[in-house]
Amino acid sequence: MWTVVDIIPRSAWGAAPPAKPITDPWSPWLGGVAIHHHGNSYPWPWDSYYMENHADCFGQVREVQQARMDDGYDDIPYNYLVCHHGGIFEGRGPNVRSAANDTHTPGANQNYFAVMGMAETNDTPTQAMVTSIRELIAHLRQYEEAGPALLGHKDLDPGTECPGNLYANVTNGSLQPP
Repeated sequence: MWTVVDIIPRSAWGAAPPAKPITDPWSPWLGGVAIHHHGNSYPWPWDSYYMENHADCFGQVREVQQARMDDGYDDIPYNYLVCHHGGIFEGRGPNVRSAANDTHTPGANQNYFAVMGMAETNDTPTQAMVTSIRELIAHLRQYEEAGPALLGHKDLDPGTECPGNLYANVTNGSLQPP
């Protein structure tokens, strides 16, 4: 099965350049994909999840990058972000190690792509988001050397409730490509 996904590049959403080059070791074939959510720790400045205008999601991605860089990250820590409209945004992209999974669990960042569903803890994921995440996972496995594991962030870091309500989709198989 050939999986083609439409990924919105960094240049399209107006990404700031990384604070410094990120050259950490990267081996996602040893792990796979870890699913995240926006959570409630960085409140959106608007009721973003139910926005009707997909163009506003571009600003949300910029805000995620800025908030995380303000916290000391060199760049947005996620490889990809998926909005409730199903848009897939390039974060760090396929060739740069993630920084969102956990710093205390060996291999968490080195071995797993970090994919963020742009939803807060109690938001119900839209079908468009679930479908796009599933198609992105298929793409990452087929073209970008992602390993077979599919985990929620809390599987790598038990101290978090991330990915919130998206975790049911991790465990019920709805994010697994056919």
